[in-house]
Amino acid sequence: MQEKKRVTIYDIAKELNISVGTVNRALNNKPRISEETKQRVLEVAKRMNFKVNSVAQSLRRNPIYIGAVLYCPVPQYLNDIKRGMDSAFDELKEFNVFGDIRIITDESIDERNNHIIGTLEEFRVKKYACVAMFLSGNNSELISIISQMKEEGVVFATVANDILGSESVISVSADGHCAGMLAAEFLHLCCQNGKVAIMTGSIKTPIHKENIDGFYSYAGKNSFQSIILYEHQDSTEQAILKTKQMLSELPDIGGLYITSAISPVICDVIRQSGYDRKIKIIATDLFSEIKDLLNQKVISATIFQDPYKQGKDVVKRLYQYNYDKHRMGKYLIIPQIIFSSNMNMYS
Repeated sequence: MQEKKRVTIYDIAKELNISVGTVNRALNNKPRISEETKQRVLEVAKRMNFKVNSVAQSLRRNPIYIGAVLYCPVPQYLNDIKRGMDSAFDELKEFNVFGDIRIITDESIDERNNHIIGTLEEFRVKKYACVAMFLSGNNSELISIISQMKEEGVVFATVANDILGSESVISVSADGHCAGMLAAEFLHLCCQNGKVAIMTGSIKTPIHKENIDGFYSYAGKNSFQSIILYEHQDSTEQAILKTKQMLSELPDIGGLYITSAISPVICDVIRQSGYDRKIKIIATDLFSEIKDLLNQKVISATIFQDPYKQGKDVVKRLYQYNYDKHRMGKYLIIPQIIFSSNMNMYS
């Protein structure tokens, strides 16, 4: 017989659509909460058969340190991840949870990896319990130190993109396969039997591979004249070169799916080349530049991956894992297709 899952404060918060901080204040008779809300929490806790967990109480007293290492060539995406993390740390401060977020800005791959390794070594010396990582591109050189820290008991989580070759206890990302299928269906409606292209970072990057696999899984059941794949390795310079190459090789291209947050760079090249009204473009994410491109009809749609929610979720799930070891695994956020008509709903 399967053991019944223990009710946690997160379950109560979800039931009442309130923050975990509010639930904590109600259960522990703390100030800054109305009597009405406190009674609602206590009633739901009783109905759900909530029991105070001694391990959770201990963790609430003892500080938990969570380190985060973030790198992305697109500042807007990285900043949204960080905003989500900051919000989660702010909500969890009543539980004695502390965050140390480090943003990596080195352009050289070698310098970047050395900086990341040095940061992880620092986290290791400080004995941080958990580390969350958001790194774009191929990061195989980091596997050794990650494996060593995991053996020493450090809990690793990834956000937005998995690290190939390193299994994390928790992974939070957009559903890349779903995003690829959305893009393929949209382009199928716009340019059936036409030539389309995919512009991606690298097929070795897990999230981009999921995007591509999703696109082909839909395209395999529907007709495109051809699908050409271009990789720009998350480099602005390469993105410009690959876009020019695409326009040269496919002058009659009908549609383009851009899987990465570098979409504005690619769209600028297309617009400067005079192809912006000839190609149906579906981009990724929803930054100010993307909104402008939607309003200007340079792109037809974009796929919103909610990086803010990804950042917030990964911190909360790491905290949950500290007192409920069963709460591990891969958590997917369903992407949304955005047009100019509904983009303000997702700001």
